[in-house]
Amino acid sequence: MSRVRNHPRVAIWLLALLSLSAPTLAAGAEPIRLGVEVIYASNEGQRVDPSLAGVERQLRASFRYSSYQRIGSHELVRPIGQQGTVPLPGGRTLLLAPQGISGGSVVLLASIQDGGRILLNTELKLANGGTILVGGPAHQSGVLILAITAATP
Repeated sequence: MSRVRNHPRVAIWLLALLSLSAPTLAAGAEPIRLGVEVIYASNEGQRVDPSLAGVERQLRASFRYSSYQRIGSHELVRPIGQQGTVPLPGGRTLLLAPQGISGGSVVLLASIQDGGRILLNTELKLANGGTILVGGPAHQSGVLILAITAATP
C-alpha cells in the first residue's frame, strides 16, 4: 500500500480500472426487460419444440439431449437492484436481480431455490439483448434449462 501512496498516478489508474469493471448503477436508470424460457430437456424422443427455433442451435451446441420442450415463458421488467421471481416446476423458484450495465452488457444476479435450499447462485453478464442458457435442476427424466434474455429498453 505504501508504494501506491508514493505513486498517486498508479492509484488513479487502479481506481479508473476498477470503475470500468463495476456495473453502472444509475439512479433512475431505465428498467431491465427480462425474458425467461423454461425448457424441459430429455432423451425421450427426437422433438424440438418449434417455439424454441431462436435458441435451438445454442441448445444443441451446449447440451446433449434429443428432445427440448418449452414448458413456460415469463416476462419481467425490473429496475436495477430490484429482484423478480419466476416459478419453476417442482416448487422451485428462479430469482433474478438486475445489478447494472457494464460495458454494454447487462449484469444479473441469478439464484435457483428449492424451498429454503439454494441450488444455484451466480452472477450473469449478458450482451444487451442477448440470451444465455443456464442448465438447471433435474426434472422428471431430464433437466430444466433456462434461456434468460436481458435488454434495456
